[in-house]
Amino acid sequence: MKCKLVLVGLYILLVGFQVFCQVEDDENEVDQQYDYFKLVLRWPNSYCKTNTCRKTVPQRFTIHGLWPQRKDGTDLTYCDTTETLTDATLNSFKSDLLEYWPDLSTNNFEASKSLWRYQWEKHGTCSASKFNAQEYIERAILRTKNNDVLPMLKNAGIQPYGASYSTSRIQKAIKDITLHNPDIKCNKDAKKNIYLYEIHICFEYNGRVIRDCRNRVIDCENKNPIFASRVEAHGTDQASLLSSIGLQYLSKHDLRPTETTSSFKTRESY
Repeated sequence: MKCKLVLVGLYILLVGFQVFCQVEDDENEVDQQYDYFKLVLRWPNSYCKTNTCRKTVPQRFTIHGLWPQRKDGTDLTYCDTTETLTDATLNSFKSDLLEYWPDLSTNNFEASKSLWRYQWEKHGTCSASKFNAQEYIERAILRTKNNDVLPMLKNAGIQPYGASYSTSRIQKAIKDITLHNPDIKCNKDAKKNIYLYEIHICFEYNGRVIRDCRNRVIDCENKNPIFASRVEAHGTDQASLLSSIGLQYLSKHDLRPTETTSSFKTRESY
């Protein structure tokens, strides 16, 4: 009888240990997954206030990135996956990438590939459990096509003519159309002028259904940001210039995080 009780006790302990291990494994697996997406759209004119741009830039909000997020709003970055973003995939989306996700520093498509690969490697890999590289790029482009931010702002009387607008008015203009709270982000030029830089629209795990962002106002310093008008480029298109004389352009996006220098501290702005 004692023997049976000991065996039963050992069995219960063994089953309990297996269940505990399974739960722990499941929790670790969940920890590596994202909870929702943030589509980060930036205003090129504001970007060019603080960065070297090509001669002309689009007069529409363009993609900065599609970033997997945790519930608390933190970014998931550089996740482990064997999935790569190939030339074939980029070439198949060429026209859409140039229109909706352009590299604002160059018109050179080949040089721009490092930008899209950087975004995939840093952010897209963290959604690889759900989407491969091609699907990730497609999601970012489709969500941008379906959520053209500039008309939303213009509909509320917010025009890119160099005037200042309250952050609450900007957020309300987006929410009136999408029915969900966006995040907004500002940047600051050398003269300490504050500009409307980014609009963030959030999507559920499937990358289709809009949801509330955290309703944050980032780096606007409690000021009414300027909605920048068209600006002159701060430099020449280096990729095209070097290509014309037979040299290869090395984009900032080609650098890995370990190659960071003091002049590279704002790399995420790309």
